[in-house]
Amino acid sequence: MNIFKEKQLENKANAYNCDFKKLKLKDIKDFYKTNSTDLTLGVEYERISLDKNTLKTAPVYKVQKIVEQMAYSLDWTILYDDNVVIGAFDEIGNSISLEPACQLEISLKPYKNIEDIEKKLFEIVDLSNQIAKIYDVVFLSTGVNPIDDIEDIELLNKKRYLIMDKYLPYSQNGELSQKMMRKTAGIQVNIDYFNNSDLYYKLKLLNQISPYIMGLSANSVFENNSLSGYKSTRAHIWHYTDNDRCNYFYNDIFDGLNNFKTRFNVVSSYVEKILEIPIIYIVRDNKIIPFNGKVNFREFMKNGYMGYYATLNDYILHQSLCFPDIRVKKYIEIRNHDSAETKYAIAYCALYK
Repeated sequence: MNIFKEKQLENKANAYNCDFKKLKLKDIKDFYKTNSTDLTLGVEYERISLDKNTLKTAPVYKVQKIVEQMAYSLDWTILYDDNVVIGAFDEIGNSISLEPACQLEISLKPYKNIEDIEKKLFEIVDLSNQIAKIYDVVFLSTGVNPIDDIEDIELLNKKRYLIMDKYLPYSQNGELSQKMMRKTAGIQVNIDYFNNSDLYYKLKLLNQISPYIMGLSANSVFENNSLSGYKSTRAHIWHYTDNDRCNYFYNDIFDGLNNFKTRFNVVSSYVEKILEIPIIYIVRDNKIIPFNGKVNFREFMKNGYMGYYATLNDYILHQSLCFPDIRVKKYIEIRNHDSAETKYAIAYCALYK
């Protein structure tokens, strides 16, 4: 998730107390409405942080120092979780953030032209590489950390990650979730849609080609210093992260290319799936309230939970904690690429455009 958008989301969730107004299904569906014809692309680019001398996962404090130095160089605002450095952002939507094992993620604001994406992404990547040299850190552009086991990888002390790390291993098919958090890195391409019909056809196409794109990007064949047996170990790990919120829940959404009912109600079908997924946590007064999967969002909307009642921002946060390969927000996120050299991140943008 774009760290700038995440911070905005949490601020809104804290400020907006709508216990007096029951959240309705229409409120959620309206969130997805867009009439934009000015279609853009965005990219989110993760790389694994390694100590240059040992090739082990880089210490958290070193990668935090890199983020701080990047923020000073770019004149960006540093983002903290309590006193923990977790990222930095500018005021127009660009950001850097730390994933659970300090994988460094660069997120760009949307651009119309790929040349603009390329220029900005290479600028930030080059800066991160230059600063990383000072701290004997290198960034590896591959889908999985090829050396360390999870016991050897320190988790960033961010409240969100600590809660997910406790919840996901006990979810359905969640046995590899701790590997997902500590060892994986990917490339995500974001594309706009301009109405329900456009969303339907883009989702249909993207889900049809998703396995082939996953194969095209596969480069994570090593794990724990040996061949893993998979072309994309990252994809295998994600398959066993949480069956409720990952993998493929589109079979019930697409019931035929020319089914006009589905074509014009794809948002409704998508929302119905998200409502059935258990809630991990919500945010109130700058505090994370763990739900630990005790209720799904539909039940939360209907009955509340522990004295809290659902807001639209609760839903927006909840749907960002669902991880299908192709995810819908106010734009479409294509999430199934192993990380790779920066030029390939640009190439994926060109492919989808």
